[in-house]
Amino acid sequence: MKTKVIFSWSGGKDSALALYKILNDDNYEVESLITTVTDGYDRISMHGIRIKLLEQQVKEIGLPLYKISIPQECSNEDYEKAMRNAMNHFLEKGINTVVFGDIFLEDVRNYRIKQLSQIGMKAIFPLWGAKTTDISREFIETGFKTIISCVDTRVINQSFSGRVYDKYFLNNHFF
Repeated sequence: MKTKVIFSWSGGKDSALALYKILNDDNYEVESLITTVTDGYDRISMHGIRIKLLEQQVKEIGLPLYKISIPQECSNEDYEKAMRNAMNHFLEKGINTVVFGDIFLEDVRNYRIKQLSQIGMKAIFPLWGAKTTDISREFIETGFKTIISCVDTRVINQSFSGRVYDKYFLNNHFF
């Protein structure tokens, strides 16, 4: 019997690859995507992706979306309360597992595990510990298409925004 899970959707490429892996794993059945949305910003809290793009992504994925609203000046206490309420919603439906696309931030992973365990839930991290170069190549080789929508100009030039994220991009700019 498949384990029913919810998937923490950020709208980014790592999230997409992690979802792809879980959808193709016979041990799991994804019941819903979840994402936090900041009130008044009309964007996903994690990456700042506009709600309009989120809705297009979700339509293409074909899974229900559960939005978790958080205030603009969100304290950790407010965030935890909103998440706990959302998780209790899914616990009432018999779902006690959340999938995340995290790769290497140990403190974030430990925080997620701790918070979920306090209410009887567990976390799965299908990309955990993988090399970012391997994830980038697998993302492209699997057939995903994406365009760089924002950049950290302290790291790379703003001209990278709007470019296609493909083998050419990776081979000539990063790896």
